[in-house]
Amino acid sequence: MAAIREYRCFLKVVCQRFMTIYLCYTFSDISEFQDNEYGNCFTFNPSTQNRELYTTSKTGKQNGVTLILFVEQSEYLTLLSEGVGFVLSVHNPNNHPFPEDESISVVPGYETSIGISISETKRLGQPWYNCTKEDKTPYGNYPYSTSACRKECLQTFLRGKCGCENAISKNGYKKCNMLNKTQDLCHQMIRYLHNHGKLTCNCPEPCSRYSYSMTTSLAVWPSDGYSERLLHLLHVMNNKTKAIKTSTLRGNIALVQVYIDSLHIETVSQEKAYDMFDLFADIGGALGLWIGMSAVTLLE
Repeated sequence: MAAIREYRCFLKVVCQRFMTIYLCYTFSDISEFQDNEYGNCFTFNPSTQNRELYTTSKTGKQNGVTLILFVEQSEYLTLLSEGVGFVLSVHNPNNHPFPEDESISVVPGYETSIGISISETKRLGQPWYNCTKEDKTPYGNYPYSTSACRKECLQTFLRGKCGCENAISKNGYKKCNMLNKTQDLCHQMIRYLHNHGKLTCNCPEPCSRYSYSMTTSLAVWPSDGYSERLLHLLHVMNNKTKAIKTSTLRGNIALVQVYIDSLHIETVSQEKAYDMFDLFADIGGALGLWIGMSAVTLLE
């Protein structure tokens, strides 16, 4: 059995730092979901019907969001935990995140600055390119994505062939039991076929897609002089942090700053190189050149 990867996905303390004042967001700004690889994960600024999305029209760290993340090393499984830290994924608020596919690692004891730039890809679709204009994906009520489609395809084969799933399911399907040899062998075979592209999964790229590129930089945090003050603030905000001492502070917290690096959106569009209008124009030009035929000649 592989060692359990016990990185925490997102947050325990969520605050935006402005000079020496900490402005905390409410927990209605955070949604929780279960990820098969990382367990409890949290999404900040999710797209839901009950709240308005936070937006910004400015660039720079001072106009982004700042998170203080609490590792809680005391809750790690000592013999099975290979590393300590977080994984963070930046995505469209309407899309379901998959941190095991697209994420970066956040290290305790450092300030991680993440600048975001956005690009858009537009494809023509059939017959010029094999893409889909589907609005929804089978993997929950989210806009279509290739990753979500492939994961749902895998679960569909597991349910049909093995009678179980390998994901945390909300649909009542039981999770594959590694102690059940029949299920375990079936699960391993389906995963092998899926990883090598042997399963029939119709999951083309979306015809329109936004991509988020992240530029990261690191700095040691907190400084020796600021540690005592920060520790006092953490003890006030979160009772669980009272177990942290000055000597263990850097090993248990991380600072993350996420901001827009540029307001420009780079667009890559697929266009027809030769359409019907160009074809008829070329035919007319050729006829006029070689036999002197024109629209006036035809009328006469």
